[in-house]
Amino acid sequence: MAKYIILLYCLGSTCLGFAQFDNDLSIDDLIKQLETTDTELQEAAALYDLAVTPSDPKALDEFYIKTIELATRDQAMDQVIIEKIKQIKQSCQCNIDPQLPNLYYQQGLALAKTKKYDQAIDAFHQSLKINIQKPKKLAQTHRSPKADEIIDPFAALLAIEKKADILRFKYQLNEEESLLLTALQSYDSAIDLYVLIRRKYGNKSLRTVHGDKIKRISEKGIETALQLYEITQKTSYKEQAFLFAEKSRNTVMLDALLEADAKEIGLVPSSLSQLEKQLAFKLSYFQMDQPNEKDSIFYYQQALFTLREKVKQTYPKSQQWEAKGQDISIPTIQKKLEEDTGILSYFVGINGMYSFLLSKDSLHIHHHLAVDDTEIITKQLIQKISTSDFYKNPKEQFQSFAKLSQRAYDYLIQPQEKPLNQLKHLVIIQDGFLNFLPFEVLVQSIKQTEDPDYSLSNCAYLLKNWSIQYAPSIFSFNKARSNEEIKLSLAGFAPQFEGKKTSLTRSCSSQKLIHNQQEVEGILDWVNGKAFLGDQASKAQFLSEYKDYSILHLATHSCPSDHPLKSQIVFADTSLLAKEIYYLDMRDKLVVLSACETGVGELNHNDGILSLARSFEYANAQAVLKSLWAVADQSTADLMQLFYKKINKGVSPNQALNQAKVDFLKENTTLYQHPFYWAPFVYHSSNFQPITYKNTDSTFYWMGILFSAFLLIGLFFFLKK
Repeated sequence: MAKYIILLYCLGSTCLGFAQFDNDLSIDDLIKQLETTDTELQEAAALYDLAVTPSDPKALDEFYIKTIELATRDQAMDQVIIEKIKQIKQSCQCNIDPQLPNLYYQQGLALAKTKKYDQAIDAFHQSLKINIQKPKKLAQTHRSPKADEIIDPFAALLAIEKKADILRFKYQLNEEESLLLTALQSYDSAIDLYVLIRRKYGNKSLRTVHGDKIKRISEKGIETALQLYEITQKTSYKEQAFLFAEKSRNTVMLDALLEADAKEIGLVPSSLSQLEKQLAFKLSYFQMDQPNEKDSIFYYQQALFTLREKVKQTYPKSQQWEAKGQDISIPTIQKKLEEDTGILSYFVGINGMYSFLLSKDSLHIHHHLAVDDTEIITKQLIQKISTSDFYKNPKEQFQSFAKLSQRAYDYLIQPQEKPLNQLKHLVIIQDGFLNFLPFEVLVQSIKQTEDPDYSLSNCAYLLKNWSIQYAPSIFSFNKARSNEEIKLSLAGFAPQFEGKKTSLTRSCSSQKLIHNQQEVEGILDWVNGKAFLGDQASKAQFLSEYKDYSILHLATHSCPSDHPLKSQIVFADTSLLAKEIYYLDMRDKLVVLSACETGVGELNHNDGILSLARSFEYANAQAVLKSLWAVADQSTADLMQLFYKKINKGVSPNQALNQAKVDFLKENTTLYQHPFYWAPFVYHSSNFQPITYKNTDSTFYWMGILFSAFLLIGLFFFLKK
């Protein structure tokens, strides 16, 4: 039975659209040869009729999926079926059989169900072997092909993952270490394939085709690497587990950094880099906004692929540079870390959550099992700190906040607390729901006082023990800019809004802001620069001026969107959309988004939050200071004054924000000590090294001139005597 179902499948899926099949193998003849009362055959024939109906193009996919399901019910699927498929393929005048790798894959699944594991592995291997350009190179059964050898990476991804799964299962039966090692290598190959697919077909394709597949593969890789570590105690396996976690995330940001680096060192002409960026943007636009425009999507896919192939052939060194971006080792990173700095990276999987704490001389890994509980508590905590209704019942609200925050601390930080106590500075790499949490608000303990009322000032926040910044991935650390001293110059933009009401927050509206202009004017007391106020704070002015300054401070309204390209920052005349920011050159700039929810947007499995802030990062900003909820107008202005006061003293921006928050807590009343006011802003940078600025404030310049003049006058009178 199964061979005839597969025969129907091959006739409908493989030859249809490529060539006419032999009339001697018509569907009617096949039906006559078999019992017409057979339910499975009737269902297969009905699916075939759908598949050949021109008015229903989706039916072909449905036919493929359902006939495969039917076929795998029958345990008789074996090499005889595959041989029959090959014969049919030859009878069709088809150049290739695009479905044959999938058929071998399905054969492997069927063999695995009957516990024929070795034969199943062979079937998956055959699926890979016929899917590469030079099959002879894949002579060894357990070796996985390299990403650039594969013809159809989507099919290969399925076969490699399932082969690795069965190898791991076989290990449970006989505990042969080599099985785990081969499985680990297979998962690593699958990750490389994922990168290839992303670069060739775009991230939108991955989101629609695979969903969280890469997350699942990464988690299996982590589990396998840690199994091998338990067996061998080799540190290299712990390091590989960490790399699996990192390879699954922030791929868009890494590509942007690699592209910028290649452009900077002259590996690819800037004109080609800009063209590639434009084509990629156009493709993203149609995929997201106009998914029915198949011709346009196909055109930009082909144009982008052709351009990248041209760059690859004409500028081969650029490909080597991109490969180098993913070729990174844990010891390499550790050499660059300061003694008191650590990287705390999280991976949120299906079976659990992992935290990786990397310091100068150690790597600590913890498997957090209670993922569901952690997610619930974290989301409740975020809801508690991001709303301003706490003033209605401060004591009850504080007690609720403190309880949630301590529980979140116990889940997220306490397991790594001992090695963390040896550090002062933390670079946190978030994942999943953790992207919306400012870790600074986590409470380690609450000081007990005689006063029965709780006080926010008694909280031992994470903020008080470690300075914190956030980063997209450890791979961005490998590609971070050189830490040269940057001239400190600021352009501050504060539009005036003519709304009838005054807005208490800087959320998406046209209502008046009272404190944003005072904020920008006050900042210039601390740093050298220029204020663009009222009508001068226009989009046109920003686009003409931004390249001349190292810090861009935008104190205004913003409008977040679930659509990654539609978030916007509001200027006096109009808004600047996220999709426009992608084209800008923000190299070596700190962008301070003093507005509401600039770090909020669509949460992508692999790329974090696709927010307004992310568009500045993609435009290659050195760092972005962003907000995670609707920020209050007055407290934001106060916090920013404290921030730039620290910048003026030569403190790096990441530590300046940390110290500004601590000072804010000291200087304000209990109500203003609530995290709603000081915690929304976080410092996000692809550069793990502190940024240092050369202060050229004219105030200090003239003070130096006056001081020198007084010295000269004093010396003149001294000599005159």
